[in-house]
Amino acid sequence: MLSTSIVPYTLKILKSHIEVSFQPPIVEGTWSEINDLGNHVVEELNLRKNPVCIMDLSELSYMGSSVVALLVRIWKEVKAKNGKMVIVTNHPMVKEIIELAGLDKIWSIHPILNAARKSLGVPLVVDSSSSSGGILKSKGKLILLLAIVVIIGIGIGFYLNQSLT
Repeated sequence: MLSTSIVPYTLKILKSHIEVSFQPPIVEGTWSEINDLGNHVVEELNLRKNPVCIMDLSELSYMGSSVVALLVRIWKEVKAKNGKMVIVTNHPMVKEIIELAGLDKIWSIHPILNAARKSLGVPLVVDSSSSSGGILKSKGKLILLLAIVVIIGIGIGFYLNQSLT
């Protein structure tokens, strides 16, 4: 079961498209947690006229029916808005699950992320603006940066105080 401290996915929100990357703990998630992830992605898709979405499963070695259902849900949203969605995976088990479900006939599957980007005509190099489920990775970097600034400020203050006395 996932706790809220585990980040099971990363959502990159870019001008040209969005990228959703799943991390392995997602396969252990409850339906509620996976559904919440779907809600977050659907909110982003609904902000776009013709959404372009890359579902990056490259870190997964397995996915259960709830993850497959999530992918189908996201695909339905993309399709309803005349958008495009592709899958990234090179793992034989994940590809087999997609094929057994017959989804390889409706989704384009690419072995690497840049191949997926190229197939959609989106930039191969993307910026780092992204949000993650649960805890934002960028928030962690911001907190670290603020902590460093505070430590430096305290050090400067201590130095100035010592030099004035």
